Amino acid sequence: MFNATSMTTRIAVLMFAQYFAFGSWFVPLGVYMSKALGFDAIIGAAYGMAGIAAMVSTLFVGVVADRLFAAQRLMGVLMLSGGISLLGAANIHSSQTLFLAALLFHFIFVMASIPLGVSIAFAHLPEAEKKFPAVRAAGTVGWIVAGLTIGLWPGAAMTAGPMYLGAAVYLLGGLYAYTLPHTPPRAKGEPMTVMGLFGLDILKGNRDRLLWVFIFVLVMAGIPKKFYDSLLNNFLVEKGVALQAFGIVLESTGVQTLGQMIEALTLLILPWVIARFGIKWVMVMGMAAWVVRYMLFAFGFTGNTAILWMVLLGIFMHGLCYDFFFVSGQIWFDKRFDPAMRSRAQSLFNFLLSGTGVFIGANIAGAVYQAATISKGVHDWQFVWLVPAAFCFGVLLFLLFFFKEKPASNKPN
Repeated sequence: MFNATSMTTRIAVLMFAQYFAFGSWFVPLGVYMSKALGFDAIIGAAYGMAGIAAMVSTLFVGVVADRLFAAQRLMGVLMLSGGISLLGAANIHSSQTLFLAALLFHFIFVMASIPLGVSIAFAHLPEAEKKFPAVRAAGTVGWIVAGLTIGLWPGAAMTAGPMYLGAAVYLLGGLYAYTLPHTPPRAKGEPMTVMGLFGLDILKGNRDRLLWVFIFVLVMAGIPKKFYDSLLNNFLVEKGVALQAFGIVLESTGVQTLGQMIEALTLLILPWVIARFGIKWVMVMGMAAWVVRYMLFAFGFTGNTAILWMVLLGIFMHGLCYDFFFVSGQIWFDKRFDPAMRSRAQSLFNFLLSGTGVFIGANIAGAVYQAATISKGVHDWQFVWLVPAAFCFGVLLFLLFFFKEKPASNKPN
C-alpha cells in the first residue's frame, strides 16, 4: 500500500523520465537534421511524424488500457519499444525516407505513452485535479535537465548523441514502469465497437456544446504551437543565441530550456489561478501570451544578431503559454468524462493536440520555413514568426466569443 506522498513521488519519477527522454533529442532534432544530415527539406515532415503517430496510436492505446491491459504494463512495453526504435533512428544518416520512417515508428510508441502516464496519474493521485500540476511539474524538470545537459555538452545538438541519451532513458523508464501501482482496465468487459476501437465512442451522442468548442480551439491552438517546437532552436542557432558565464557556455538548446524553469513554477500556482479566474480566462491569458511571444521573436533581432532580452522574454513566457492553455485544458477535459473513460479521454486529448494539431502545424511550419529561406542558413524570421502570431490572435478571438462556461463550473471541485 502506498501513502499519498509516496504515490505522488512514484508518478513524478515516471513523468521525469518520460520528459527527460523526449526533451533530450526532440528540441535539437531540427538542428541535427540541418547541420549534420543536410535534411532541411524534411524538418517539418519529421516533426509532423509525431502528429501522424498520435493519430494512429493514442486512441487505440487508450481503449486498450481502458478495456484490456493494466496501464502500467502497457507503459513499460511502450517505453522499452520507444528506446529501441530511437536507437534505430540514430543510426540512419543518408536516407531521408528511412529516417522519417524510423521517426514515425518511434513516435507511435512515445506519443501513446504520454496520455497513458496522465491516466495513471489521475487514477492514483488523491485530489488529482489539485495534485496533477505539481506531478506534471516533474516532467517539466525532466525536460529542463535534459535541455541543460545538451546545452552544456559542446556541439551535441549537431550529433546523434542526444538521441542515444534519450534512448537510454526510455529503456530505464520502461523497466521502472513495471514497478508502478497496478492500474487495471476500468471498462473491462464492455462490448467493443468500431467506434470504440479508436476510442471515439466516448464522443458518440455527446451534445455538450462547450466540449465541441473546446475541441475545435484545441486543434487550432496546436497548429501555431508547432512553430515553436519545430523552429525555435534553428532560430536561436541562426541568430547566435548563447549565454556565457564563468567560462561556461550554454548553447541554444540549453537557452531554450530556460523557459521550462519558469514553467515549473507556473505549474505550482496553476490550481490557484484556475480557482481564482476560471478556466476560460486562464486559457485566454495563455493564448494571449502566445501572441506576445511570437511578436517578441518576430521583432527580437537586428540582422543576424538577436536582441537578447526580447528573445529571452519570449522563452520565459513558456509557463504562461503552455500551462495556462494546454495543461489547464487537460484538467478541464478529464473532468468532462466518466472515470471509466479516463484513458480514452486522455488519448483523445493527445490525439487532438499532438495528433491533428501537430500534423497540420508541423507541415505548415515546414512550408513557411522553406518559403522564408533566403539562402542556405539564412531565413526571413520575421515572416516566420508573424504567421503563428496572427493565427494565435484568431484563436484568441474565437475563444473569447464562443467558449462560454457557466460561472458555477469554473472552479475545480
